[in-house]
Amino acid sequence: MARPMVPLPGFVEEALAHCYGCGPANPQGLHLQPKQEGDLTVVEGQPSKVHAGWDTVIHGGVLAAFLDEAAAFTAFQSFLGFAMTRNLNVTYLRRVHWTKPVRAEGRVKHRDEERIVVEVQVLQDGKLCTECLAEFRILAAPPQAGG
Repeated sequence: MARPMVPLPGFVEEALAHCYGCGPANPQGLHLQPKQEGDLTVVEGQPSKVHAGWDTVIHGGVLAAFLDEAAAFTAFQSFLGFAMTRNLNVTYLRRVHWTKPVRAEGRVKHRDEERIVVEVQVLQDGKLCTECLAEFRILAAPPQAGG
């Protein structure tokens, strides 16, 4: 059973309003919203033509942003705090099309006092298309707005 994500403490809606991944005020953004399914953080989305690379294929950079966002949601949910991406290693296995829904499944692989390592897999039509390993640096407080 899917459940909504727990809000982050100190979440400042205005600071993230234009976020490319989740911001509701970004007309070209991905507008991603995560949910929990057991130990998985799941992000489902329907990209559009503005996210195209070649023909109906999602641009690789856009797909990397999708993975980074899914990994961030996974990291944040695992400890309900703030972190920043330190490293994102993406492996493209097959084409992902903007004409069909996309599903990302993230899980925490490692966590210590300074970092969180997350694995994310992107599926389309039930097939594994892309995967990544992302490392996040844990922050003591939210980043300063405008800084």
